[in-house]
Amino acid sequence: VEPDEWAAPLTGPEFGYRRRARIAVRWDARAKRLDVGFRAAGSQDIIAIDHCLVLVQALQPIMSGLPAMLRQLSNPKALGHVELFSGSANAVLLRHMAPLSAADLQVLQNFCATHHAQLWLQGDGEPQPVDLMQTLGYRLHQWDLELAYRPGDFVQVNAGVNEAMVAQALEWLAPQADERVLDLFCGLGNFALPLARQVREVVAVEGVTTMVERAAQNAVSNKLHNAAFFQADLSQPLVDATWASQGFAAVLLDPPRDGAFEVVRKLSGLGAKRLVYVSCNPATLARDTVELMKQGYRLKRAGILDMFPQTAHVEAMALFEAD
Repeated sequence: VEPDEWAAPLTGPEFGYRRRARIAVRWDARAKRLDVGFRAAGSQDIIAIDHCLVLVQALQPIMSGLPAMLRQLSNPKALGHVELFSGSANAVLLRHMAPLSAADLQVLQNFCATHHAQLWLQGDGEPQPVDLMQTLGYRLHQWDLELAYRPGDFVQVNAGVNEAMVAQALEWLAPQADERVLDLFCGLGNFALPLARQVREVVAVEGVTTMVERAAQNAVSNKLHNAAFFQADLSQPLVDATWASQGFAAVLLDPPRDGAFEVVRKLSGLGAKRLVYVSCNPATLARDTVELMKQGYRLKRAGILDMFPQTAHVEAMALFEAD
């Protein structure tokens, strides 16, 4: 399958782009040593690394100081992984399998205070904040938007390419001020909120209930009142979905790696003339493209997005128009 037109790739800096990282932590009983770093490819072995060239600069000092700080804690066998986040605030999330002592908590708080980072802890349940200096979030500057999130929420790791991706998606979709637009797999509102700046109404659908709640709150926080958010399992056939009974001028979808086969089978029934599909898996995009073409859509334009420089992963974007 070939598009009518290939777009130039969307790229960004090759290094210093990643605003999130998961650091592996494991107690080596034989060596009586706490290993901190990244897991070796295809292995459970941990390679000791305290500096990463693809991380944003704001996280480098935190990563460098982590091993020494974690080795001060009293029960290293109970430590899980650590996640680092950078946005409107920096944050450190520690996964632990046993309660932390008051002394351990103080070590963690002192470390985070030194690095001006929020501290989050995760035991058996959801991540919980210990120190919240400000909301954890990221900006979409072109639309003057701030999107709040919590550790565990899906956020694109490359801020620069993400904003360029949103801009390109909206340019290709060409939404008009009087239109109703559907955003599927909406997440935190990464596409829905910029769309709401430009159209009469956005209907946004997401499978994860907490993400739907967060997206709706992000709309309120940004004083957007023309976006409605719904929860639905988009991997299943659409049956009696109230949001799907409305007509839409255009549709934007950004599914996970499994693609959106059940959704695309029904898209022609929504009346949309334009469709932008953002994909993190070219194989499922190709599969879903065949289905869309069966429904009378034409693949007008396609291109790739280098969201993860220095890796083999690639994202893609495709524009479809009804014949």
